[in-house]
Amino acid sequence: MKTPKRKSFKHLTQYERDRIEKLCFHCTSIVDIAKILGRDKGTISRELNKHTNKHHRYKATKAQQLAEEKRVGSKVVGMKIEDML
Repeated sequence: MKTPKRKSFKHLTQYERDRIEKLCFHCTSIVDIAKILGRDKGTISRELNKHTNKHHRYKATKAQQLAEEKRVGSKVVGMKIEDML
């Protein structure tokens, strides 16, 4: 029995986050934003849910900063498994 191939995922880039911010400002739907960026609508939806502030505004620079902080904290920077043995 074949194991299903896992999809590879890419983090959103600063450019994509900037586009999301501008498109949201112009009241573009999540589905349309996803089509423009070539991303799944769930990716856009999760991004907006995670990084929309209490005033219902999405800020790309803040979202990128938080994503980078999370990414740095999730890995041992510069170490390979062999180095840890």
